Amino acid sequence: MSFIFIPTVRTMEQAEKVLGHANTFLRVNSSHMEVDQLVVFVGELTKKYPGQRIYVDLQGSKIRVSRSQPIIQLVQGTEVELTIEEPTPDTKKIHIGNPNTIKLLQKGTHVKIDDGRLEIEVVSVESESHAVAKILKGGELRPGKGFNLQPHPFVQNALSQRDADIVERLKDVKEVCFALSFVCVVEEILDLKKRSGGKYVAAKIEREMDVERLLGISKECDEIWICRGDMGVQLGFVGMAKFVREYTTFMKTLKCPSIMAGEVMEHLCDNLIPTRSEICYLGNLIADGYDGMVLSDETVFGKYPKETMEFCANFTNEYLK
Repeated sequence: MSFIFIPTVRTMEQAEKVLGHANTFLRVNSSHMEVDQLVVFVGELTKKYPGQRIYVDLQGSKIRVSRSQPIIQLVQGTEVELTIEEPTPDTKKIHIGNPNTIKLLQKGTHVKIDDGRLEIEVVSVESESHAVAKILKGGELRPGKGFNLQPHPFVQNALSQRDADIVERLKDVKEVCFALSFVCVVEEILDLKKRSGGKYVAAKIEREMDVERLLGISKECDEIWICRGDMGVQLGFVGMAKFVREYTTFMKTLKCPSIMAGEVMEHLCDNLIPTRSEICYLGNLIADGYDGMVLSDETVFGKYPKETMEFCANFTNEYLK
């Protein structure tokens, strides 16, 4: 048995630090880069690391804060304006990337941002482009973070124009495969497969779905990622825990590998050693039959990406002996 690692990177320096271990692939999140910047970065990676598999993460139907959003502080108990307009450098507003999002809001709508680290409640909807919300849970708002309505309002049968542009520009790069966010129906996978010329595709499961739908998706994709960040926001903590447990019990009946994602080793963002619970959980992932894990903040924002990969690789090698 082999267990793969998919560390997320956004710089060449990070890539150099996380590579060098067996069964290691790279993930690049397209939502945190402009398309031209993404294409250049992927080109740099493939030039330096020819043959290295690179997962390009596509936004799918996920709603995000604008990639141009300046970093601002949201203060609990105060109000903040929501808008779909392009931000100015001195803005104090929350700028949303999807132009249709404000239309989905109404007074009382709860929104969780950045995997629930921030939370707001809509006070009023002023127009199709502006709304006002009260800040229930404050903190630092960063660009490109997830903007979660519950339940998720979109079922998207085809790629967005931005995702389609990315696929068109990268489909002929042999090292590139794609990971599609918020997959809900098999038609999304079929559309991506068609546009990419049959590229390797990972379906990111971030909301609850029944076994029949999962089986259908698993027959058309090449890999399934269980993404607990947005799932925890969509289903709540208890719902997420139950879904992951149920998925784990029947995943061996699916037609493709299963990968765990979302705070798998979160303690390593700021520490050289994971918690005992994270260590035991990693062992359980291997024992339960998962085929690998995605490292997100641990490598793209964490202080110790090199040491994180060294620990995970060494632990897994010892565990599998």
